[in-house]
Amino acid sequence: RHKWLGGAVDPATGDIYGIPSHSHMIIRISPPGEAGGGVAEGARITTYPLPQEHQRGRFKWLRGLVHGGKLYGIPAWNAGGVLRMDLATKDVEVLPLPRGEGHYRRNAAPSWPVWNAKRRSA
Repeated sequence: RHKWLGGAVDPATGDIYGIPSHSHMIIRISPPGEAGGGVAEGARITTYPLPQEHQRGRFKWLRGLVHGGKLYGIPAWNAGGVLRMDLATKDVEVLPLPRGEGHYRRNAAPSWPVWNAKRRSA
């Protein structure tokens, strides 16, 4: 349950990548193609392990996107960074999040009260 939460499509290949939440790997689903004579082949499933230090845990990443030949996973509660996989080399890494005072506080965004006020008046 919750092994992958969200996915992203590679526009170059049509492959679908599952973003690991509770799983210790990224999953790739290559949709069926057409064989000779217009007969559809079955989908192929491939997995790619996360770096060892990021294989455990729950709710690591939630949703993802493909940009510039790389898959990115958006950090959730326990990720410790942004997931990135190079789609050409299949190298998987986790980019550390910047740290600093007030970086991830719930009310750190100065635009929130303005946005909230505009929303209520609309």
